[in-house]
Amino acid sequence: MNRVLGTALTITAVYLALGGLWIYFSDTALESMVDDLDTMRRMQTWKGWAYVFVTGMIVFWTSFWALSRQSELIDHLKELAYRHPLTGLPSRSAAESLVEKSVARAGKHESGIAVVQFDIDHFSSINDSFGHDVGDELLHTMGATLQRCAGENGLLAHLGADEFLIVFENLKDSSDLVERLDVIRQELSRPISLGDTSEIYVSASMGVSLYPDDSSSPTELLRFSDAALARAKRSSPGTTEMFNVGLLELAYRRLDIDARLRAALDKDELELHYQPIYQSRGRLEMIGMEALLRWHPPGEDPISPVEFIPIAEQSGLILELGEWVIDRVCAQIAQWQNAGLSLPPVSINLSVRQFRTPGLIEQIRVALDRHDLPRSALVLELTESLLMEQGDAGRDILDSLRAEGFRIALDDFGTGYSSLSYLSELPIDELKIDRSFIGNLQRARSDRDLVAAMISLADIFGLRVIAEGVETTVQQEMLEKLGCHCFQGYLFSKPVAAWQLIELLQAQAGTPDG
Repeated sequence: MNRVLGTALTITAVYLALGGLWIYFSDTALESMVDDLDTMRRMQTWKGWAYVFVTGMIVFWTSFWALSRQSELIDHLKELAYRHPLTGLPSRSAAESLVEKSVARAGKHESGIAVVQFDIDHFSSINDSFGHDVGDELLHTMGATLQRCAGENGLLAHLGADEFLIVFENLKDSSDLVERLDVIRQELSRPISLGDTSEIYVSASMGVSLYPDDSSSPTELLRFSDAALARAKRSSPGTTEMFNVGLLELAYRRLDIDARLRAALDKDELELHYQPIYQSRGRLEMIGMEALLRWHPPGEDPISPVEFIPIAEQSGLILELGEWVIDRVCAQIAQWQNAGLSLPPVSINLSVRQFRTPGLIEQIRVALDRHDLPRSALVLELTESLLMEQGDAGRDILDSLRAEGFRIALDDFGTGYSSLSYLSELPIDELKIDRSFIGNLQRARSDRDLVAAMISLADIFGLRVIAEGVETTVQQEMLEKLGCHCFQGYLFSKPVAAWQLIELLQAQAGTPDG
């Protein structure tokens, strides 16, 4: 602003100086050439009009240039606002206009339309693994692929990041929509070559809303397809969800949970429960415990972590929750030690966002040092699927954690389909067999064989194997026959509050209550 003002003042000063010089020298020249007063006045009048004409032309051309430049800038800004700079497709700002025009045409011809939103699965992992240049190339390729899929009866937009939108017009019936979505799936199933990388495969989650079945409002159709997409993303990769009223209720519930969870953290409504991990070689011995976050709003039923943890993960609140858990666990361990209790290590679950946070190691180190605890006081648990998504970057983080002295447990083992070679390269100490396999031990021979293979695998790599979700003595006996002697589950103890766990610790230590 100061620069513009300075330029304007300079132009004004030049204009005034030129005008003053013109008046002075022209009047002086006229006085030397003309003696007649009437002639002098006529000449001054013409001189004045000449000055007005010349300066008017200058003002005209200056104004014309400035307004033309302004118009070009406005057009450029509109282009930026309504076109995605990477793909050149209509952007989010133009999406509602596209849908609005489609609805108007569909109403006129009494036809149907489908609003389909796409999200590339695990796009952040592609960026982290191959770099943002490859990620940008993938988005450009994805835009071209979807443009082909949209065809003559489809309108395409790039909503931002890895999200796209197609509006399918002139839908005949549900089978017509299925065929068009199948075309997209077939296109996405093909390998993509990007830069110097090897071929990669991508999938996309999709959310669909329909006109006139779901709504006749362009705004609502966009909102409904977005709600359907959110549901699809919480399922397995490549899922397609159709909108229904239940999704809206679920979306409102998620917004409510997120807002209340933030308040719960500030109001100290959250607490930690601990579920013991036992070993049964000769005698039953507690060898560890897992810290589990619990939320029981005052005057309400408890809200399950199965519901609020994914919401916190998506909103980013999981970082604050994770930091809170780490500090509270360390404080609790210090309190138990001060009471003279013999403690096994406590396991803490790390979320995807936590794991990818650059300051994770420093955060844990500071919490341990604050409470004067060794690294061995904690075991860090990560799910198999989380590590598979992170690729080489995840392996580097694990190496850093191990170098710091932390034990690493691979949680939910058996659900991520990691290869044998991949598992052999991971710097981990424990495998926790997912409860879904334990529950079917008695009924499904295939699960028994799979669990036996997991236990043998752990023995080969020198890892401790822990069976999760053990609820019956029959399950325990079967696991022991297969070679597993470490258990976690309701057969031994449900998750309990810290004060309840003291009795278990005192019993194991053989100390009197007090």
